[in-house]
Amino acid sequence: MKEFKKEKGITLIALVITIIVLLILSAITLNMVMGDNGIIVKAQKSKELTNQANAEEDVRLRILGARNEKGEINNESFLESFKNSQDEYLIELAETATLSESGIKEASGITGDFVNVTNLTSWPEIKVKVRISDYTVVKSEATNSSGSSTVATEPMIIEKGQQTARPITTADYGKKVSYLNADGTGQMANKTWRLFYVEDSSNLFKDGEGTIYLKADWTANDYTGSISYNAGTTLIRKLNPDWSKARGNNEGEWTDGEKGAARLCDTSLWEPTYKSTNTAYTNKINWVVGAPPIEMFMKSYSQRVSGATNYGAKYFSSNSPGYMYTENGTDYQYSTNDDTISLEEANGMYLPFKEDEGGQFCMEWLASPFAFMPSYLCAVAPAYLAGVGYDEAIGACPVVSLKSSVILQEID
Repeated sequence: MKEFKKEKGITLIALVITIIVLLILSAITLNMVMGDNGIIVKAQKSKELTNQANAEEDVRLRILGARNEKGEINNESFLESFKNSQDEYLIELAETATLSESGIKEASGITGDFVNVTNLTSWPEIKVKVRISDYTVVKSEATNSSGSSTVATEPMIIEKGQQTARPITTADYGKKVSYLNADGTGQMANKTWRLFYVEDSSNLFKDGEGTIYLKADWTANDYTGSISYNAGTTLIRKLNPDWSKARGNNEGEWTDGEKGAARLCDTSLWEPTYKSTNTAYTNKINWVVGAPPIEMFMKSYSQRVSGATNYGAKYFSSNSPGYMYTENGTDYQYSTNDDTISLEEANGMYLPFKEDEGGQFCMEWLASPFAFMPSYLCAVAPAYLAGVGYDEAIGACPVVSLKSSVILQEID
């Protein structure tokens, strides 16, 4: 009998498995090449950073070329070097220098503005800003393909006795600054403002990295809380992100403590008094509220004070929805231990005076609900953190959010 040789071949199941494996590999490859963190995106970011560095270096070379034999920089020579440039630069003008479409001309009364020096052609994705008063590159702006801008601005401060600005550090927290009461109007002139916090890369409060926050000093237990607020202008959700995740969408169920915090976060109640009416300042202010939120307070304190990083505040719903204080991230408490918060740190910014002229204990509001009781808000007392009822009379210490391009001036 004739034997037939059995042929071996691929089965349908093996074919299906092979196709699935190939599809998975294709998806992985596409993601590596085209994904948000893929090769193409990384290459584009690398190109942006290279162009940005080249543009900044070009500006620095122009600064070097504008120096005379004595090493002094001539404003006119520096600006003139851009006259025939094919690239765009944004220069902050000195008092006597300004620009027109046809080039550079002299004028008076021009201060503090950034202007385009030439038309944008050669480096379409990069703009460089340099402050002509001290020849510091203060901002580089990269424009992406959609036309929007990604701005990396380093907040700056001019120290007492100095003429030039330098980058802000956490060691500057607590310094008195002159920005808000510069026009001397209203009660702004009656408040002492201190550098409280600069937003980091976490962008926790959604104003953007580099945003500057100033806090007014305690003056008296002069603000009695309330539960009335404007739902359209309160920033309670924005300023209390951990609480907002659990309670932000349940406004109809808010406790009196949550409503009291919403009032302290209501910009319509605080900006008429503490937001400058001078348009030169108004355009640089994001918002004003009546007190710092607890999460911002703890971030500022932990950045400024050595060894304080184990303190914090988290949303908790034990007795009532609100914040409790933490140590080491997990030890929930209704108040911190005595002397947890140092009166001496940051020139006493984190605590009010121990007592007023009448011998009354002094406290400060924090714009956050407290988990101890439904009617309570977080508060600062001498040497510790606790809470008080929304209708108590304690000190309001307003907080102002400034754009990162603002330059602070330290004062005595």
